Amino acid sequence: MANTLAINLDSVFAITKHTVAQMKKQPRQGAAAGHIVLVSSTSGQRGEAFHVDYSASKGAIISMTKSLSSELVRQSIYVNCVAPGWVDTDMSAGALADAKISAAVLGTIHSAASAPRPKSPAYRLSLHGDGWIHLG
Repeated sequence: MANTLAINLDSVFAITKHTVAQMKKQPRQGAAAGHIVLVSSTSGQRGEAFHVDYSASKGAIISMTKSLSSELVRQSIYVNCVAPGWVDTDMSAGALADAKISAAVLGTIHSAASAPRPKSPAYRLSLHGDGWIHLG
C-alpha cells in the first residue's frame, strides 16, 4: 500500500510542487502562466474492490486537482485532471479475463464491449490559442 501511494500520489505531489514554483518564476507566454494536467482514474471516483490503495491514491489526485485549480487560478495557472476507465494492464488482467466480470465492467462503458481494449491510455494534449487544452 505504501508503495502505491508513493508512486501514485507522493511523486505527483512532488513534481507538481516544483512545476508550480517554476511556472510562477517564468515569464508568461500569453494569458496563462501554465497548464497542469494530472491523471487519475474512474477508480478514484467510485472506488474499486480489492484495490483500495490504488483507488485512494487516484481519489486523492482528484481532490488535489480541485484544490490546486482553486488555489492557482489567481496566478493564471490552470489545473485539470483526466480519469480514464478500465485499461488492459497487469492490474486489470484477471478481472478482464473473466467473461462475467468483463461483461459487467465493459457493459457500463457505452459501446466499449465491442471495442478493442487499448494496452495503455494515450492522451494527445494540445494547447490552442483560446487557452483550452484539447484531449484526443
